[in-house]
Amino acid sequence: NGEKRSQGGLRLIVTGIDNDYQETIRNFSDGSFYSMDMPPGRYTIEVDPAQLGFLSAHMPEGPRVFEVRALADGDFIEDLSIIIEPLPDVEEVPEPIVAEVPPSITPADTLMPAGYYLQIGVFPKAIMAEESRKKASDITGRPFQIREHDRLDLYVVFTGGIVDVGEARDLHASLVDKGFHGAFIRKHTGRRMLDPDALLTDIIRSDVPTYLPKEHLVFEEAAIGDQYYVVLNLFSTIYRAETARKLAIQSMDAAFFIRYCEEERLFEVFSHMMEDAQEASSYLAHLMKDGFLVARVHSGPMPGPEPMRYQIQLASHHTENQAKEHLESIRETIPVSLAVEYDDFTGRYALRTESYPTIPEASKVLHKIRGIGDFSTAFIISSPRIAAIPIIHVSGD
Repeated sequence: NGEKRSQGGLRLIVTGIDNDYQETIRNFSDGSFYSMDMPPGRYTIEVDPAQLGFLSAHMPEGPRVFEVRALADGDFIEDLSIIIEPLPDVEEVPEPIVAEVPPSITPADTLMPAGYYLQIGVFPKAIMAEESRKKASDITGRPFQIREHDRLDLYVVFTGGIVDVGEARDLHASLVDKGFHGAFIRKHTGRRMLDPDALLTDIIRSDVPTYLPKEHLVFEEAAIGDQYYVVLNLFSTIYRAETARKLAIQSMDAAFFIRYCEEERLFEVFSHMMEDAQEASSYLAHLMKDGFLVARVHSGPMPGPEPMRYQIQLASHHTENQAKEHLESIRETIPVSLAVEYDDFTGRYALRTESYPTIPEASKVLHKIRGIGDFSTAFIISSPRIAAIPIIHVSGD
């Protein structure tokens, strides 16, 4: 009715805006209150929300803001009134304004729990990832999460810590049935980086191209004189690309290669060139049937994309003469062709083998060299050398 009266016994919460100060004080029966020894700064004061709920009341003006100034004799604040009113009838209560809460995103370097890991896609915007996260959670009844991609400015939607592979397969099937065709399963050992050999071979997927637009062409018609080749996918690490390459070879009993895409900073796995469009189409159908659901056919002039090759580096020296002397002293010992090459990365002269077309071939030579003399520290590099992978680690490193 517009009449104001004092309300005693209220709990008033004082919170610092510019500091960590917090205090709860009670007011007197006449409504007055006080606090002493507060440091300078800005503060808010409000009635305890729990008490307001018990009284069916609210603060129409919201929390009050005040400032304690840094004066020589201290500051004194008065006439700071706090008004509470009964809540209006239900039909008069305005609709609450719900703030848009940004999705919770797990940092890329967070350790994952051991077990099976189901990923549904990678997205360029957090809001897109959040929509898919909610949908996947509703479909499966299992909480999905969002994490930052380990190398790219993308968002990964996943659920982890699945103990039973049968459960993981059932979840995967239910998601694919509802349109998540890029979903895939990995077995995680509890380490930060996933072991590429832990990919389940019957449902191999990459973790990147699921964000490609729907209008992305699966089959690109070749221009006159061009030939076709099948691209499996783009991969964030060379180890994942190598795993996919091996699985594709098992699937097709044919050669597949890896190249580094400088612009995307990703690794692409692709087939040999094919003159016949029907052959390329048959390759695509076979690979998709074996689980490479985002494979597509590209075209281009011969000889096609230049694949990565691999060398073993045995040692390096400050000067070219030192490197050549070292080469002559071991030439008869090492059973492969060696040469001295200048390394732009280090500014040194390196002793390197000829290049090999695949990591497994280079790895066989590496293990032979490590068993000879003082070359236990020899390692594999890409040719040409790529900043993203200065050293390629293999089993036994």
